[in-house]
Amino acid sequence: MHKPSFPHPAAVYLVLLVIVIIASWIGNVLEMRSTMSFATLTIRSIPGADGMRWMVSDASASLRHAPIGNALMLFMTAGVLKSSGLWKAASNLGRLAPRENASLVVAGVSLLLLMLLFVMGTVSGSRLAAGLASGIQDSPLGRGAVFMVMMVAAVPSMAYGLASGAFQSSHDCVEAFACMIRPMAHFLICMLVASQLLDAITYSRLDSFFGLSTRFMQVLAFVLYWLPLPIIMYRNQKTRRNI
Repeated sequence: MHKPSFPHPAAVYLVLLVIVIIASWIGNVLEMRSTMSFATLTIRSIPGADGMRWMVSDASASLRHAPIGNALMLFMTAGVLKSSGLWKAASNLGRLAPRENASLVVAGVSLLLLMLLFVMGTVSGSRLAAGLASGIQDSPLGRGAVFMVMMVAAVPSMAYGLASGAFQSSHDCVEAFACMIRPMAHFLICMLVASQLLDAITYSRLDSFFGLSTRFMQVLAFVLYWLPLPIIMYRNQKTRRNI
């Protein structure tokens, strides 16, 4: 089986993490300082006693910044769309069997009921749209956007799968949600290493030392977390073709 020639994103992130650790140690040993916001800033050494305690105690806590929950919901959405057959059916309208057409109607009705539920929840005092005036990210709708996308895809997919016979049992339903998580396990590992890398930059104060703004770090975090996704998808597709 032919293996991709370019390095795995997780390996690249691990190398960058080692570089950050070494840079923090060198900066601390050389007592490199920077004056930011009228305060003297010293680089903190990760290999030092305090740094090692931080790394060991906060290793798992670093994941709280990673959008792993959103990633899992996206994979579950893709899995149930594929396994139920709804995605394929929607792509072949006009060339479907009678049962498939009927199942599409069932899926459409379930989607309409779900949207009605969302609308009723919005206007009934649940404040789902609260904060939209100051930006969608400040509202429950904005913070729960990925969950809503999953629900909009999952409910009609489940309805279609049950009506068409693609899902015969509860095991089939759960397997549909899980089937895309296993191929994407590499991506979740990349997120783990990326979270460690970003926290190491922040702990060592290298971001402040080099004058990196909060906005820049947010953009960097987004890139580091999500850039591996298309790379992992390409690697998985290439691996399947070469099996």
